[in-house]
This record gives sequence, C-alpha cells and structure tokens, in this order.
Amino acid sequence: MRYSDYVSTKKTPQSEPIFGTTNQVENNAGGFVYKVSKWDQLLRFLILGSAGGTYYVGERKLTIENAQVVIDCLAEDAAKTVEIIAGVSSKGRAPKNDSAIFALALACCNTVQANKVYAYRALPQVLRTGTHLFQFVADIQNLRGWSRGLRSAVSRWYTQNPNVEYQLAKYQNRHGWTHKDVMRLSHPTPKNDTQADLFKLVVGKGQPTENTPVFAAMQALKVAETSHAVAAEIVKGNRLSREMVPTEYQNKPFMQDALLHSMPIGALIRNLGAYSASGFLSSPLTPQVQYVCDMLRNVDVLQKGRVHPYSVLEAMVTYSAGRGVKGKLTWTPVQAIVDALNDAFYLAFQSVEATNKRHLLAIDVSGSMTCAAIGGGNLSAAAAAAAMALVTANVEKNAEIVGFSTKSNHSNPADNLIVPLAISPRNRIDDAMLTIAKVPFGRTDCSLPIMYAMQKRLIVDAFVIYTDNETYAGPIHVSQALAEYRSKFNPNAKLVVVGMTATDFSVADENDSGCLNIVGFDTSAPAVITEFVK
Repeated sequence: MRYSDYVSTKKTPQSEPIFGTTNQVENNAGGFVYKVSKWDQLLRFLILGSAGGTYYVGERKLTIENAQVVIDCLAEDAAKTVEIIAGVSSKGRAPKNDSAIFALALACCNTVQANKVYAYRALPQVLRTGTHLFQFVADIQNLRGWSRGLRSAVSRWYTQNPNVEYQLAKYQNRHGWTHKDVMRLSHPTPKNDTQADLFKLVVGKGQPTENTPVFAAMQALKVAETSHAVAAEIVKGNRLSREMVPTEYQNKPFMQDALLHSMPIGALIRNLGAYSASGFLSSPLTPQVQYVCDMLRNVDVLQKGRVHPYSVLEAMVTYSAGRGVKGKLTWTPVQAIVDALNDAFYLAFQSVEATNKRHLLAIDVSGSMTCAAIGGGNLSAAAAAAAMALVTANVEKNAEIVGFSTKSNHSNPADNLIVPLAISPRNRIDDAMLTIAKVPFGRTDCSLPIMYAMQKRLIVDAFVIYTDNETYAGPIHVSQALAEYRSKFNPNAKLVVVGMTATDFSVADENDSGCLNIVGFDTSAPAVITEFVK
C-alpha cells in the first residue's frame, strides 16, 4: 500500500478536510470549506440578510448566528462596525435595509457607553424614512430599554430631519408603531413654530396650519365635494405621495396620472402592476409609458433613489408574469416597460469596464441553490446568480457561462453536470433565469467548473463561481483543482467566489492572493470583480 493515497494534499474528497490544513471548517451540507473572516460575514448579512434562511439552515438559526457576528465585530472595533453598517445602508448596496437596521439596533445595545455614541450618530444615515425608524424602534423594544442617549438620538431624528413633515405624513403607521408612540418615548422638543405645529398635529393636539401644508392638502382631499380635477391639482401642487391619498382614489386613472411625476422611482417600480391593471399604462405610444421607460433608464434617478438591482429583478419577474405574488391583481404587461426594467437592472450596478480577460462564469444550479430564495424573496439563488453573471458577461467579450451540479454518484464522471448555458447579454434577464430553471439539479461540487476547463483545455484567466458554498459531493477540493489548473494551464488564473447566502464559509482560500470572496448582489460586486481580475 501507499500511505500517501490516504493523506494526499493534492486530491482530497470534499467530505474530508485537506490534510494539514488548519483553516477549514465543515459546512452545513457536510463538506469542508474555508471559514471567512467575521468582517466578510458581516457584509454578507448586511447585504443578503437571513430572511427565509437557506436550504440547510432555518431563518431563526441563521439570524442568531449572524447577530453574534455583529456582536463580535462590535467588540473588536465598534467604530469600524458602525461605519460598515452605515455605508452599506446609505450607499444602497443591499436589496433591503432590514439587516442594517437590526445591526444598528444591536450596536445601540453595546455595553461600552462610548461605543453606543457611534451608533447614535449613525441613525440618520441608516434610518432614512419613517418605516426605517419604526422598524428600528421595534427592534430596540425586543433588545433593550430606553436610555437618555437613545431618547436624544431618536429625538434628533425628528428635530434635525429637513423633510420631517413628509416623513410624518407618508409613514404614519408601520410595524405596529405610530409617530405618536415614538414621540411619547423620545420626547422631541420642537426647534421652531413649524415643528411645534407638526408635533402637536401628530400627537392629536392640533390641526393643519400654514406651517403644515402637506397635512393641510391631505385634509382637503378628504372633503366629500372635492372634484376629481381639484383633487388632482391638490396632489400635483403639493407633490403628495400615494400613501397620502385616500384609498378610494389611489387606483383611479386621474389620480395615478397626478401622482406619476412626483412618485419616487422605487414606488413607481412597485406600482407598475397596479398602474397597468387599471389601464393607465397600456401602450408604448402613450406619454405615460414613455415617461416610465425614461425614468427606468435614467441612471441618475436610479442612483438617487437607491434602487437596488435585485429589487428591479423581482419587479421585472412579477411584472412580466402579469399577476402579483400575492392577491388577485392581474394585468397585461407592456413589453416596452419589461425592456426598460431589463436595462434598469444593469444600470443599478456600479459602472463596469471590460478587462479583456477570459472569464468562466459558473452558476451553481444544485438543489440548495435552486430551492432556496434570496433574502426571503421570490427568486431562487440560482436564478439571481444567472442575472448577476450577465452583468459581467455584458462587458466581457471573452466569457462563457455554465451551470454546474452533480447527480447521486459523484465517482462516475458521467454524473457530473456542466451545462453551457444558452444565455448572453443579447438575452433579457428574465429569459436567462428561465434557462436556469430548466437545468436539472442535484448535489453540489464547486470544483466542476475548474475540472471542466482542464478537460476542455480552456485557458481561463478568471473563474467566477456563484454559489452558496455548500459543496460536498466532489472527489477534489476547489483549492486543489485550482492548484492543478494553474500548474498545467495558467499559473495566473484567479478565482472569485460570489457568496449567495449569509453563511460564514467559502470554497475560496483567503490565504491565496489569487482568490477573492465577494457578496452576491452587492451593487459594487461586478466592479470589484473587474478590479480584482485586472
């Protein structure tokens, strides 16, 4: 016998750690991978969240694990942690703000008083709307009581907010909280007559005045004899939002027209279905549809509105289907709007330049990626990964996109599934996701893309693998396959692993300078890939 057959460092089953390594851990599927730093996991949580859990880990367990990571980061460097939380939130890098709000609430629970100050100062950056404030307060109630410092911080949210009337009017009741409830706890002291009138109005001790024009306009809309024409002028003249309009008006074409030009881009995207169902958006020849398409293709509007590409992706899938995920609302999609949403998806990412390097973009289509949704949404991680891959393929001329999985018996090469995907930047995003849905899925072996390149004798500069890192079914580790590929084909080949779930491990060895871990659906991800590959 050869003892080295059992302790080889060049080829080890993924179900075992590589002999001699000290930085490998067992993932949730039973495979061995590399643990990422707490700071990398913090980013994964802030951007991807833990809503819905993963294929292997329930929502509660995943949330508790990530909450502990936030605590650990705060203990090591509270200022750095809060800076990361505020940066991810304020720059719109995450599809949802929920994780940042929760992490900020945890930061406000710091046992070191000086460290709480960092969190208090970050409130305006993270809590940009009334909904954010209510969610933060709900988290705080579950985590701690109210102190003088916290009261002062929340009070400043009201007294130093330049758009406080708009926030009070638009977001009146969320997460079981009202502004009256929060003011009773935070005791904001008005800085001027306008704030005095607003705060009295909110707590039920005043009426709309000349200092509260938005509330006065809302009151005027409730007058029974107000005509449709007058109501429309009130909305336009005061730039009221949909939430400020009586429910019976909201889906009427005359009111939709009045709201259209003052509606924030995020709200516009969310209401495309309702607007089409009412007949307001019906033809690409109408000025309303042309306006919507222009807004969706305006990169400045998208960035100012912090529109996240994942939100656009979900909206495109829902709108194209002609029916809502919940409820009975149906509509006939306008193809021009679907095409504009497709363009908006690319524009919502940071600008990306071509590297002119050879990319193999590999999408994990195993069971754990195709059966689990991103952040509790309605898109699978595999479908979302296909959309992300197209962002890179859109600028790189030398790129191939493949899907990979494996059947039950990984020892048989015929069971390895590497599927060149018939998708390209010429396809719409939703077509690409439909292609992914048709690929048969099984167990996970993240070494397959590299083995495929060796089998085909492909010269690849960058392997980009989109995965949840729950690999376990391969006869060789990803890092070992990469080392073999470098020795035989391209010594400078790089590996980028795009993590699609908020777990604490990766198939990439961070001790290898030619490997990079990034977070899936971070708006900066494609640009980071480009810089790393260059």
